[in-house]
Amino acid sequence: MNKYLVISIIVILLLFVSYLYKHSSESIFSSFPNTFIRSNHSASAPLYLFFVFTRNTCPPCMDIVELLNRLDEHFIVTGIIPEKDIELKDSLISEYNIKFNVVSLKGKKRILPYFNPTIMGVTKSRKILFAIPCVAGMNSFFEIYLNDFYRRAQQNLIQN
Repeated sequence: MNKYLVISIIVILLLFVSYLYKHSSESIFSSFPNTFIRSNHSASAPLYLFFVFTRNTCPPCMDIVELLNRLDEHFIVTGIIPEKDIELKDSLISEYNIKFNVVSLKGKKRILPYFNPTIMGVTKSRKILFAIPCVAGMNSFFEIYLNDFYRRAQQNLIQN
């Protein structure tokens, strides 16, 4: 009898600790500055696209910048580079003709994907919807994918 009581108490404590942990942990995007996720954007249901790249990203993989530069107002694009590349920010912007904001995430290494470049789709409530590694030649299908994804997810984006 005592054995079952001890096991039951341990199980209840583990459940309680996991509940506390779940509710005390935060989204990996919740520590982003407010300038990344703007609630007052003109689009009723914006989809935030975070383009993560480095100075070592292969030039064919950077062809996606052309597409990201010309997306409509429903897509809010921000480029993210590692802290070690911040001194090269201006040269990267001019070399690849980047027209969107490029920032560094000082002290936020844990959110950067292992594969660069990567595009992450995020709602205004900071929920990650997708993370897609960029490869050479993806412009041909990625614009279709984005528009179709946005059309299907629009109602969810309005609520989030």
